[in-house]
Amino acid sequence: MQPTKYFSLLTGALLFAGLAHAQTVRPADATSETNPWPLCPADFSIPERPPFGPHLGDDDTELTSDEADMIDGQVSDFRGNVTLSTKTDAAAADHMRYFEQEERVELKGNVKLWDAQTYLNSETADIELATDENWFYDASYMMRETRGRGQADEIYHKPDIVTRLKRADYTTCSPTAEFWKISARELDLDYVTGRGVVKHAVLRIKNVPVFYTPYASFPIDDRRKSGFLSPSAGISSRNGFETQTPYYWNIAPQMDATFTPRVMADRGVMLMGEYRYLFEQGDGELDVEYLPSDSKSSRDYRGAVSYFHDQTYLSNRGRLSIDYNWVSDIDYFQDFGNSLAISGTRFVRQQAQTQYNGSWWRLFARVQNFQTVDSTIPGRFSPYKRLPQIRFDSRLAEYNNQFNFRFQSEAVYFTREDTSLPGTLGDVEGGRFDFMPYVSYPYRTLSAFIEPKVGVRFTQYSLNGGGGFSDNPSRTLPFFSLDSGLFFDRELSIAGKTYQQTLEPRIFYLYVPQENQDDLPVFDTNFFDFSFGQLFRLNRFSGADRFGDANQVTTAITSRLMDFEQGREIARLSVGQIFFIEDQDVGLPNQTVVKDRSSTIVAEAAASIIENWEAVGTLQWNPHENRTEKLSTRLTYNDGEGRVLNLGYRVRRDERALNRTDGFRGLANIEQTDVSFRWPINPQWGVVGRWNYALQEKKTIDTFAGVEYESCCWAVRAIARRFLVDINDEFQSGFFLQFELKGLGGTGQTTATFLEQSIRGYNPRDYQTGY
Repeated sequence: MQPTKYFSLLTGALLFAGLAHAQTVRPADATSETNPWPLCPADFSIPERPPFGPHLGDDDTELTSDEADMIDGQVSDFRGNVTLSTKTDAAAADHMRYFEQEERVELKGNVKLWDAQTYLNSETADIELATDENWFYDASYMMRETRGRGQADEIYHKPDIVTRLKRADYTTCSPTAEFWKISARELDLDYVTGRGVVKHAVLRIKNVPVFYTPYASFPIDDRRKSGFLSPSAGISSRNGFETQTPYYWNIAPQMDATFTPRVMADRGVMLMGEYRYLFEQGDGELDVEYLPSDSKSSRDYRGAVSYFHDQTYLSNRGRLSIDYNWVSDIDYFQDFGNSLAISGTRFVRQQAQTQYNGSWWRLFARVQNFQTVDSTIPGRFSPYKRLPQIRFDSRLAEYNNQFNFRFQSEAVYFTREDTSLPGTLGDVEGGRFDFMPYVSYPYRTLSAFIEPKVGVRFTQYSLNGGGGFSDNPSRTLPFFSLDSGLFFDRELSIAGKTYQQTLEPRIFYLYVPQENQDDLPVFDTNFFDFSFGQLFRLNRFSGADRFGDANQVTTAITSRLMDFEQGREIARLSVGQIFFIEDQDVGLPNQTVVKDRSSTIVAEAAASIIENWEAVGTLQWNPHENRTEKLSTRLTYNDGEGRVLNLGYRVRRDERALNRTDGFRGLANIEQTDVSFRWPINPQWGVVGRWNYALQEKKTIDTFAGVEYESCCWAVRAIARRFLVDINDEFQSGFFLQFELKGLGGTGQTTATFLEQSIRGYNPRDYQTGY
């Protein structure tokens, strides 16, 4: 929960607050093959190490030179092209003296050393062979993986362990374009801990000193370490000026925590904490925010808690998950959220659930509650608690050309605290048992299938009064369905290329007898969102409180275009419609039942025929009123090299919401356009932006524009944003800025994460390499 208007502090002080590298404790993704330094010139080049002979053993050392004076047991001199090699390390110099009794080597003249981590170059060096310790004087160094380099008066180096430098500097910039550099009296690079430490250090930008610190630390690889993260500062109309200074605690390899004081001028000091853990079969995260006293709202305290836990057990047959969220008041997200998606939150979920898969059965148990955080929602529309919910279902394999028996069962108890409307649905609570056995007989071939299914659904309630319902209402309904389809295919030639085209007609018949179900309460049931998949459901309602009557036939057809060479689907078109033989009578309270002879026509399409382009669309057309009820289209261009363009348009007219008789309609009509992009201007500069616009309201919901600059060793992103934060037309404006010194750290807001969430296909690692 970040401030809604930001002004980042771009001072050197932020870089030396003890930059911690706090990556997630969850298992890392596979290593990316993307070059992290694509914009760097080729002047960072480690010379090739001397070769070694084919018969060199793992513990052997090979020595070569042009001339040698060797005295057994004393001091030996080697001159001209001297090389000292093992299979992993190597050294070279113009002159070498070997002290056999001391197991020590002195190198002079163009001294070089290679190991797995570092390349060193100096005029003189001492090497302790017994301890593998090295001293270099008037030296320069290069680090292979992180591209770090610099110079030092003196370097102590123990391969793969540590490098200690005196009167040294450090940068990841190219020698020909040195943007930033750290100069320090002492600089330690610990390869075991992945930590760099500087003492009496000065940060220089373009050789201009910008900051001094007596001590600072920074990461030299991808491992986590304790320390202060980059601070941030901002200002918002809700909270005034505010600052955050996170401290990251790397407790253990599988455990970490972050503590953040959030100082808000208009409200006070909020304490924020995050704790994460990982173990062999699961992981979890706890987030806590606490404001002891809110000066602006005169509340005693405000806060939020979020806890997530997920794990498997009993040889991965079982799974346990906890998702608990709580806020202190209904205005919390509006005051501390940073987008309409957050500030428009209506409910927060609190649940724990477990599931176990037996050899032929599945058991699922859950307790669930929702906290309402939207004051516009009447109490009678708040969700019921499930205390508890238990499902026991069959989990048997399906066999072709055989009878297959299945069943689904559920027992759940519903309760709700709202009793604001006595004598209405708001009062009723109680238990519900639902059992649905059925048998099917699928017959499938390569070119056709047919599957009859017959079953019965029994639902029994045990209610605690209220709403005018009897104590033990029940419902028993049989059902029958017949699903069938054909599969045709042919070769199709387009522009000299051969494709496979399929034609897949499908007919689905469903019969459920009509029964008046107004004597049953509605605990967790609503209409499914209508879609192509909904054409083939047994029930048009979610939940067991209603089982929709049906005597209907669905006809649908799908055609696909398959690419033989790539082995993938490049285009698909599906169209379908339900035809009602008898009217539908079963509905929900306060909603009129639409009685048409057929449903809306549903169409879905997707195509990626042209390289880098993808088009996706869905359409729901009401033929009775000649009106589009839903339309969603998206055209995307993504070349994988940083060029991304998304064009979207969607329309939604919720007929069921418009037909409500209780005045609670929600968002019944939506018509919006959405354009987002990320486009490089040249290898260094790029632009990003988004414009989400509501056509009916004639207002912009969210818009931002920004620039990105990427060089060899530093980068900056700047974004200006204006967005809607609540339904009362309150807007916030913001400015995001992130400045990064590659290989050292970053300051400001994490704009890359924001852009990934806002621009479909955005990837900060898709560098501008297409020039």
